[in-house]
Amino acid sequence: MAPSTIARETWVRPPKLRPGDRVRVIAPAGPVPRGPLEAGVAELARLGLVAEFDDSLFDRRLIFAGTDARRRAECERAFADPEARAVFAARGGGGTARILPIDALDALRDRPRAFSGFSDLTILHQAMAARRLVSFYGPMVAWDMARAEGAAGGYDEALFRRLLLDGEPGGPIAPAGIEFLRGGAAEGRLAGGCLSLLSACVGTPESPVFDGAVVVLEDENEYPHRVDRFLHHLRRAGAFRGACAVILGDFPGCEPKPGTGMTVRDVLLDFFADFEGPVAWGFPIGHTPRPNLTIPLGTRARLDDGPGALDLLEAACV
Repeated sequence: MAPSTIARETWVRPPKLRPGDRVRVIAPAGPVPRGPLEAGVAELARLGLVAEFDDSLFDRRLIFAGTDARRRAECERAFADPEARAVFAARGGGGTARILPIDALDALRDRPRAFSGFSDLTILHQAMAARRLVSFYGPMVAWDMARAEGAAGGYDEALFRRLLLDGEPGGPIAPAGIEFLRGGAAEGRLAGGCLSLLSACVGTPESPVFDGAVVVLEDENEYPHRVDRFLHHLRRAGAFRGACAVILGDFPGCEPKPGTGMTVRDVLLDFFADFEGPVAWGFPIGHTPRPNLTIPLGTRARLDDGPGALDLLEAACV
């Protein structure tokens, strides 16, 4: 499908999940430990969902969950399965870029289903955004969902339920500790993901386009000078052209390189100094020690420094 054709089409939302729905769990990236996967599958069962996965998901090759061919075939089967109402990533890590393109994504405008994951799965979200498919930058089965309630990390169950199971707008989200680096208010479609992965997508069919978007950016364990490089790479590629607002994650572990004094906050303040819309830092998104928020990419939202909140304006599922 030509990009010019896609640009004119409306965004397609998946059906909301109901008790008893089958969901497929995939491992497009890093190797999956059995214990956390089983804990996450139990959490899906508690939510009323029936999780299914291929035993080959536990394969390991180098730092990946099996060979590229195994992981690509798994994704093709999951996204083409007519009985699967959702596809959830087991974990992130690395290697998703090695298995694209996923041909089954082309049919999802006619047979949409929810997809959730973050980190290395940013590349799959970008592939879905190129097709104008709503997806969820949110919890993963053997990661956030595997963690006991009250443990470090985990996921925001109430928001996840509201978006994917109830099919309602998420409403206002105002986590503690938010800092507005730039004030104001703006509304647009949510776009983005893991900063380093978005930078790596430049020049590919999944290259970021943030025109008219409320941009979500997060990452972890990157030196501030690398965060600066990723941001400027995206800017030079034209990704930020037309962006109306920016939501930044916690950026945990992004400490200054020994012998330097530049912090990640310094980098963010400097980079967004001339940005015309609101910029908020400190949302628990993706890599975060706090319960992970589910972000419905492709849906409309408003960021406003008045209430200090991100307001999810429309239902992400139908």
